[in-house]
Amino acid sequence: MSGGQSKITSFFISSSPIKTSAVRPANSSPKSTTRRGGKLSLKNKSTRLFADNHSKRVKLDGCRLVLSPDKDDSDVEIVEVVLPPRQSASEIGSGGNAKKKACLCENVAKDNVKSPVCHTSEQSVPTEHEKCCDAEFTTVKLPVQTLLSPVKESSSGNTARNKIRGLKLGLKKESAVIEHEKCCEVERNEIKPTVQTVLSPVKKSSNVGGVSEKPSGFKLSVQTEMVEGQNMQCKPLDSAMQTPSNPPEESADGSATKSPYYLENLVLIVNSIKDSDDWNLFNQQEQEMFCEFLGADDKCQKLLARLLQRKHMWRRTYKIGYPDIASDVSPILLTLRDKGYVEDATSLKDLDVALRLLSPFELKTLAQVFKLRTTGQGKGSLADSLMDYCSKQQTVLFGSKQASLQQLVLKRALALLGPAWKLCDEPRDAWRRLLRLFSLGTPWDMEEAGETPQVYGLQLVAAGKMVFPEYEVSRHHKLFSSRLDLVRYEASKVLEAELIQATTEKKWDKARQLFNDVEKLARSTEALEYQDRDRSMTSFLRHYTMCGVYTRCRCLGVDVLQRLKEHRRAVTVLRDLLSQKLYCQSRRGHWWDRLALNLEAHLGKPAEALKVVHEALDDSSISPAARHALVTRANRLAARMPKDVLPSLKSLLEQEKWDALPQVEIEGQLADRMVPGRTNMFAARDGTTMEVISVEEVALRHYNLQGYPKGVHGEGSTFHALFGLLCWDVIYMSGVPDAFRSAYQALPMDLHSNCFFTSREQSFLEAFKAISESTTQELEEKVAVAYTAHFGKAGLVQWDRFTCTDVQEIVRCMGPYVLSKICELLARQFRHRRSGLPDLLVWNPETGKAKAAEVKGPGDTLSPKQVVWLRELLAMGVDCEVCRVTATSSKRLQRKKAGAEDAKGCSEQME
Repeated sequence: MSGGQSKITSFFISSSPIKTSAVRPANSSPKSTTRRGGKLSLKNKSTRLFADNHSKRVKLDGCRLVLSPDKDDSDVEIVEVVLPPRQSASEIGSGGNAKKKACLCENVAKDNVKSPVCHTSEQSVPTEHEKCCDAEFTTVKLPVQTLLSPVKESSSGNTARNKIRGLKLGLKKESAVIEHEKCCEVERNEIKPTVQTVLSPVKKSSNVGGVSEKPSGFKLSVQTEMVEGQNMQCKPLDSAMQTPSNPPEESADGSATKSPYYLENLVLIVNSIKDSDDWNLFNQQEQEMFCEFLGADDKCQKLLARLLQRKHMWRRTYKIGYPDIASDVSPILLTLRDKGYVEDATSLKDLDVALRLLSPFELKTLAQVFKLRTTGQGKGSLADSLMDYCSKQQTVLFGSKQASLQQLVLKRALALLGPAWKLCDEPRDAWRRLLRLFSLGTPWDMEEAGETPQVYGLQLVAAGKMVFPEYEVSRHHKLFSSRLDLVRYEASKVLEAELIQATTEKKWDKARQLFNDVEKLARSTEALEYQDRDRSMTSFLRHYTMCGVYTRCRCLGVDVLQRLKEHRRAVTVLRDLLSQKLYCQSRRGHWWDRLALNLEAHLGKPAEALKVVHEALDDSSISPAARHALVTRANRLAARMPKDVLPSLKSLLEQEKWDALPQVEIEGQLADRMVPGRTNMFAARDGTTMEVISVEEVALRHYNLQGYPKGVHGEGSTFHALFGLLCWDVIYMSGVPDAFRSAYQALPMDLHSNCFFTSREQSFLEAFKAISESTTQELEEKVAVAYTAHFGKAGLVQWDRFTCTDVQEIVRCMGPYVLSKICELLARQFRHRRSGLPDLLVWNPETGKAKAAEVKGPGDTLSPKQVVWLRELLAMGVDCEVCRVTATSSKRLQRKKAGAEDAKGCSEQME
């Protein structure tokens, strides 16, 4: 046979051993040669793995990997290898073999550096076979996780001189070794690339430049493990520190390119903290880390900035792809690992995490190794099955050395996983503290675990899409006296975010465990010491303390306990919260109401609940809405137990009686459920077309027919805008300590506390007086000037909802007195008054009339806040009402409209 190149065209794997023989497959050429040998384990069915020479497709179906290739031969299968005719040396061309042999290791390494992912690229591993008279070159294609080793030689005609290795399939972390022996006197050559062969699905690649198109599906990919000593071009962070700053990158035309926004903004954040007193809240090692980042290699900076923006979790290399940074980020990740910023998969010890990172095919492969059922199971079920299997069994590994089955499964999982990365905890925690300091009081304060919105927010500022008002930054008190204070505050915020996430996802058992952790921390010696220190702080600054966060977590914990039917414990926590006067005092009304509810409804103690309500009504710090809810509960309890009502409570309830609110009822056709997730959607017909509208739009169309041609569904935004424009100068006035501590605040930090009004009381009173004494024309000019001067600035005004003309018309229709009273209510108790405002405000600029309406669809009820606001507006003289929209069928509406038209026609005829 002439020397040439041969390929495995097909594998035939049977469920019973087959003796070796030269069998020619039906689809092979007449001169093809067959070789057999190897071991495979199947699950009672035949499997076929084949490769097409033209499309280079590889398919694998149902092959179950064996744990050990050396088990007894009863489970041995025969692999049939079919080799097509060899080409002559002249067809291959001179130097072809030498080129392939010289580039073997280089190509494998290069492919793996370029593709650290488990992509589908069919890799061939050449083995050298030289003869005294003739040179032959054999290409062997590796199946999944193969380990090639010598087997007995099979004789077959002209190919008796060739020795082809059998295939042993063993799921091992060690690299595959390719051995090929010479049949004559030529010495044996061993090529040992460190490879890891895996399967993964990919998309079809386009056929460009004559390259054969690779179809989608599972294909073989050889992935190089990151071996020490590889020549990877990546500047270490230390080398970049030799220059004060990195020169900007150059584009193709030689011009300097601008750094991406996420990097520029992160550098801005670091420099702003570095130039402030907060820099002392980091130790020397952390300060050096931040400074090192400022002078680091550009690619390292970009990748680290990207990783900081993402959720903190393990990721495989192919999921950290950023083409704008580098086509291959593996060298950069290695540099960051060497500097201690990231850790690789060798640090991954959590089996559950490792299993969740595997693909469904890899999980199925791993489950088959341990003879677990895989049919009809998804990724989550396979991972759960492996975890359950590990928790129930133990095994012996490496002879006398004892190891749990969990460790064995983890080792095999990591072998399948390949390179994976995660930010190291300590550097990431330091970065989060730095971002937290920068974002205090800004719209980007991090409230959820893993989110860092500051970088994107600064990009909006840089692009001019977010503009902040002008104010004076004033820092009179230090929020954190030491690094330990900041560390504890950050830890409490992380715990709060986890608790919020658990309650949002309704994971009540996890939420209870987190709440138990909070309870221990809140009662610790350190917490008691911090409470003594916090007494000297301004009330709104206590919101940014460790104990303040613990108090909010305990408030969430009450809801968790009630969900879990632990009402007695909830009552204990509520009494404890009410006993302190330092943190979250704006929530006292809610705590009183929940305490009375638990006592009355869940513990069967109505008399005690009535006493609690009486005590709560004497608490001056509760909000108007909470007072309304407590009075309603007291009236209900008093009706049940008239003998237990004290005279003082009876007198108090007599003073809290109110008249019924005015209301109007209209009808609307309820639309079919055409909008997923939305209820109370109505249909508006115009001839042959139908439009799906909200209940508020139904009300707006009703008021349009009633003589109010203009209206807005703004809820609280309408009144917030009036307050913001009329009192802009007072809201952003100078001289209020700690109201503005950052250059990126949309609102003062004390807005939601009682300090907001008391710190500016004199200025507010003067502003209210000026508003009430102004003429309508003067107020129109005032809001027009404020609207033009501050348009687009972040704050209380939603500029896209109103035009300047709209605001002027609203001012004209509402009048000076009403506007001054609305501004006063919002200024005194903005936290409690910011919500509950009427849904609609409609007006007629010609008649100068305005109406406020709270819209309620079928099944909706008024909240205490809405009731309080409607009563306040009625007391001011505002025309307001409750608009109830009832749903009706389309036929009934048509009959009603037809009747109205007939009546109208009759009246016209009589006239």
